[in-house]
Amino acid sequence: MIYENGFLRHITAGKTEVIQMIYFAIRDTEWNTIPSTITKEEITKKEDSFHITYHRLFNTDAIQMQWRVQIRGEENSTIHFEITGVALNDFQKNRIGICVLHPIKECTGNKVLVIHGDGTAEESIFPVDISPHQPFKNIVALQWNVIEDSFAILRFKGDIFETEDQRNWTDNSYKTYSTPLDLPFPTWIRKGEEVHQGVDCSLGVGRNAMPIPAIGIGRSAIRNDNYKAGLTILSTIGFSHYRVDLNLQDPEWQTTLAEGLEEAQCLKAPLELALHIPATGTVFQEFLQYAPAPRQLKSILLLEQDSPCISNQLLEKVVPLLRRQFPGVLIGGGTDSHFAELNRSEVITDDLDFVSYAIHPQVHASDDASLMENAAAQGYTVNTGKHKYATRIHVSPVTLQARNSSDARQQTEFAAAWTAVSLQSLMEAGVSSVTYFEALGVKGVASYNKEFIPFPVLRIFSDFTQLSHLK
Repeated sequence: MIYENGFLRHITAGKTEVIQMIYFAIRDTEWNTIPSTITKEEITKKEDSFHITYHRLFNTDAIQMQWRVQIRGEENSTIHFEITGVALNDFQKNRIGICVLHPIKECTGNKVLVIHGDGTAEESIFPVDISPHQPFKNIVALQWNVIEDSFAILRFKGDIFETEDQRNWTDNSYKTYSTPLDLPFPTWIRKGEEVHQGVDCSLGVGRNAMPIPAIGIGRSAIRNDNYKAGLTILSTIGFSHYRVDLNLQDPEWQTTLAEGLEEAQCLKAPLELALHIPATGTVFQEFLQYAPAPRQLKSILLLEQDSPCISNQLLEKVVPLLRRQFPGVLIGGGTDSHFAELNRSEVITDDLDFVSYAIHPQVHASDDASLMENAAAQGYTVNTGKHKYATRIHVSPVTLQARNSSDARQQTEFAAAWTAVSLQSLMEAGVSSVTYFEALGVKGVASYNKEFIPFPVLRIFSDFTQLSHLK
């Protein structure tokens, strides 16, 4: 790569350009780029790493802002570009922060995986024809193949990023930047306000590397006095959500919801709310009155009471109400049973963010060999679901046995191995989100009576979440 005037240019892998440029800028209300000067620049170079720090001052009559910049290149082929800015006066801006330029020649037509802020993944391509609109939005990470045996990953921090096709203005690049253009601009930056942003660029080996889907855990049916303390310990794993089932025909559903919210705080994860709704009655309106704030929810999975799969009539009635009350929350529907029920239905998904179904592997066989062989087939359900419904696929939950039963193998290395094969199969098929097991107890990932005892399967989730592109 080339370091020039505080920015990085022409980052390559072998002879292939991966990134054309990483830089940052301030654009004023007229879209002018504010000039700047560098001070306190320090550069440390080693054979397989480097470290650069400097200060950058943007200084005009209208805009003054001081930045601290740190750029690190590590021996594992990862580059960290981090900026922290402090406004020295009040000013208005159209855009502020990090931009990444992607080379046209190397990227055009290349498949790219876009990781969104809610943890979902979308497969796309860098546009061949010049795209009039932003091809990728709500980005926290991008992944694409670079050369035959490697791929590049960009991870963004500090704002919401999107990508535009700069060939519209005869620039030879795609640009990923913040803040989204569909947000109002210009906006005020107040004196003393800080801005923190970063982008990590890394290379990995493997042509078909895929991101880890959103991985959640279910609420335990049986909970003891140590349950919340156990969830606090599990919070270090980094589960993306906590599934809580809410049966609106249960007179105690408000208590269940309140307890679930408290438990989710212990786990440090938002709720995946599995909402079991009767086809008739007024109880759904009661739920809307007592429902949690949108920020406490990651997704709402709509399930129809006493029906194998959600009906289009019920979706048509409740989804618009949920959209108004829960902006930004993923809303989906499907079945609490096997993929067969979803596959035999014709759910209209026009206003849904995802469809969902459950998995347990012991419908036809229960021996170790059969369970391990069949785990690899779980991805076929994702492939068919994506083809039939053309939307995101959530699998919730995956359990080793039917949920009204337990399996002694849950606490053994067998469950860990089976889960690894299951997760790999679902991940390679492109599942967006998957919820496994229960949190604690005989159907969970650990027990906590007098002491916290992790089961071998917990190691699988710890390894996968650490590998996640969002970590």
